[in-house]
Formats: sequence, structure tokens, C-alpha cells
Amino acid sequence: MRTSVVCGGEIGVVVADGTTNEVLDARCVPFDADAAMTLEKLPAVLADLAPPLPTLAPGRSISVEVAVYSPVSGKGCPRFLPDAFGNPATPSYFGKSAVTSVGAGSSIGVTLQCLPTSCLPCTKSASPAGTDPPDGGTADAGVTTPFKTAARLVASLAPGQTGCLADGEYDENVTFAKGGSNAQPITLAAAPGAHPVLKGVLTIPDTTDYIAIANLALVGPDTVAGPAGAPAPAKSPTPLVRGDHVALRGDDITNANADCVVLGDPKFGTAKLTVIDGARIHGCRAGVVGRLAEAALVTSSFIYDNAGDGVSLTPNASGFIVEHDVIDGNGSGVLFGSDGQVVSINDVVRTSVISNSTTGFDVYASFPGPLGTGNSASGNCLWMGAKGEVATPSKGFSAKNNTVADPMFVDRAAKNFALATGSPCAGLGPLR
Repeated sequence: MRTSVVCGGEIGVVVADGTTNEVLDARCVPFDADAAMTLEKLPAVLADLAPPLPTLAPGRSISVEVAVYSPVSGKGCPRFLPDAFGNPATPSYFGKSAVTSVGAGSSIGVTLQCLPTSCLPCTKSASPAGTDPPDGGTADAGVTTPFKTAARLVASLAPGQTGCLADGEYDENVTFAKGGSNAQPITLAAAPGAHPVLKGVLTIPDTTDYIAIANLALVGPDTVAGPAGAPAPAKSPTPLVRGDHVALRGDDITNANADCVVLGDPKFGTAKLTVIDGARIHGCRAGVVGRLAEAALVTSSFIYDNAGDGVSLTPNASGFIVEHDVIDGNGSGVLFGSDGQVVSINDVVRTSVISNSTTGFDVYASFPGPLGTGNSASGNCLWMGAKGEVATPSKGFSAKNNTVADPMFVDRAAKNFALATGSPCAGLGPLR
């Protein structure tokens, strides 16, 4: 299966030194939506590069990289490094030529390969109609015949493998007992064209790194009633991310009466270098919580209708970047904070739309002890916080160059958070 390019996009071209891999030139060329566009027609988009790529001395060793972002990444064709985890954006197609010595009239061929989850081969699969063999099973378990449960599928995956869930509901808790590597993450994803629902607690422990969860509906477990006259037992957040280099891409996440994405935990480990990209996180108590986490990226996501904070950078979230998101209709938008003992520092919230907070501020802080340092909310669009856009005085964070204006969503009631033509917040929020 391959991704369509009829929706338009951008082609990134990088010319790199064949020895040092240093970028010698880079271009980002847009192409329009066209129902007749095919992959084979894309080279014509590059035919009239102006100015042309640089003239290089004969004998210079180079390679050429081509990345096709369709639709646009919103980030200007960032260089894609296939062996790195947590790239700022992932193209639909990518190719890199062999290292070639430049000669007069020489040409360099680049073969494109499809990269999104919908194009990755499913190494193994699960289906509600499948079968879980006895422990150990056979070598082809999950290959010729799908597993029945997501947990058995996950347990069978090795580094570099992708486990795909067919349509249906998987009512179970899933824990990753082993991880992947930088070049070979383990991926759990929706099968091409499928819309599976994983209902339960998804846990990625501190000892499990390089995991990707893609294009799944992640739904928290049902609330369990307590004894007569007693409150219900505490419900677990989900997903629980405690490992490093974990990516949540394109997931729809909800968890009534409990938090959703919780990064790290003082008892269970620090989550480092998490990427949340293209997610929809809604109907939770808090949408994203940086409990004990470092250097997370939350981008191009829609975080809305959560009873508490949309993004809670407390008590110990450090080095977060929250950018190009819509954070709308939550109890409060973004919290910078601490528990009085540990403090969140160096967290940056930028180029996002933070709006319509129902009970609190769009951006605020809570530091009962020492104040955080290096925290900032800048270049955002803020609108209609119940208590105001920014809590003042702003202690423990700075707020500057924010626009206070109606973002003019296309259809907020239908959760279409695209910005209408003429929005004063154009260019902010997700750009794809």
C-alpha cells in the first residue's frame, strides 16, 4: 500500500557531503493538491528549481536525499534521518542516493520508499477473530494466522518489527516487556485502513525503550464501582510512558475520569525524549502530564475537552517543547508547576492555540516552593480563558509575544480546529 500525494505537499531535497554528511544545500519545494498527481509525476515538480542546486567541483563526493511530505509537515521540510528516533517530522516517502563522485553531466538517481505506518509491512498481526496459541506457539504465530489479543502480539515482537491490529475492540491491558533500538524500534499500529480500539491500560516501563504507538484509538478502562456508599477505586491513567524514546503518533486517546498520557513516575522511572505527534487527546482528567520526564516534544496535536489541564507540566517536567498544538476547551490550558519539592524547568510552549479554558486560565503556574526557571509561553494565540488568558503575576514562567484573539476555528462544535481564512492566529496550531 502506498500513500496518496493528491493532497499536495512539499518535497525536501538535501545535498550532503559524501564523507562528512554535512548539508551543502537544502530546498523545500511545494506542490499543489491535484487529483491526478502520482509519485511518478513528482520529479517534474523539481525540474525548475530556482536557483539550481549548487555547482560542485568535479570529483566532489556527495549524496542526495529526497523527502516527500504529503500533506505538508508544517515545519519546512526538516531533514529526515532514518536512523534517528524522534525526527521533527516524518515524510510520506524518503530516499537517499548512494554516495557519488560528481562528474560533468552526471545524474544521481534516488529511489523513494514509503515510510508511514500505512506503508510499513505488518510483521505480525492480531484480530478479535484470531487465536492465541499456547505459550511459545509456533514460528508463524501472528504471521499466517493473527493473534487474538494485542498483549500476545506485543509479546511476540522483536526489534524492528511492526505489530498491526485489525478492526475491532481489544479489551485488555497491554505492557511492553521488551524494547527496540535506535535503528529498530518496536511498533504497535493500526493495520492499513483499520480503526482498532485498545481499551485498557497501556504501559511502557522504564526498562523498555524505542517503542512507537501509531494510529490507534487508546481508550481507558471502564470505571469500576466501589462498595455501596463508597467512592469508586482510583482509575489508572493511560497510556503510562516510563521508557525512553517513545513515540505516540496519530493516536486518538481518551480516558474518562482519569488522566491520559502520563510521562514518568517517581516510583517507576523517568521518561526521556517522548514524542507525541499528530494525536487527539480528549475526555480525560488531564490530557498530558509531565510527572517525571525530560525533553519531550508535544506537536501537531489536538488536546481538548479535558476536565483538568490540557497540558500539565508538573511536578517534574524539564525541557519540554509544546508547539503547533490546539489546546482548547480544557478546564485550564497549560500548567507550569511543582509539588514544592521538585520543580519543572526549561519548558517551552509556543506557536500553539490555547483557548476557551472552562474553569481556569489558558496559561498559569503553581509553584508552592521554589519557582521554576526557563519556562516560557511565547508566540501563542490565547483566547477566552474563564479566569483570563495568562495568570498574573506570572511566577515561574514568562509570557511574551502572545496574540489574544478569537482563533476562528472552522467548526469548533464538530471538533474541526482548522483556522478559517482571515484568522488572526494563522500559522499557529497544527499546520498539517
